[in-house]
Amino acid sequence: PPVNANTSMMTTTTTTTTARPSVCAICTTELSYGTKRVACPSCGARYHAACLASMQVPRSDRLLPSEALCPSCNATHAWGMCVHAGRQANKRGRNVQ
Repeated sequence: PPVNANTSMMTTTTTTTTARPSVCAICTTELSYGTKRVACPSCGARYHAACLASMQVPRSDRLLPSEALCPSCNATHAWGMCVHAGRQANKRGRNVQ
């Protein structure tokens, strides 16, 4: 994997060019157009916002988490960063896994 000289962090991104739709890494159903999506800024795993939020926040606590722990790579990010990463992945129009 490439190494970022500025931060000494390894970054890995896998992109596929097939026509297969991207799927939520939690529920494994399609991330169809118009659904609220989030992504992990570290590994690029994509999720339905509701799927990831339901894993982070007890039902009686609040509607959205302030942070999210990625089930794929165990990185913790601010919820807003996950929303932003999801939007960026959607704009690129690629399946990031």
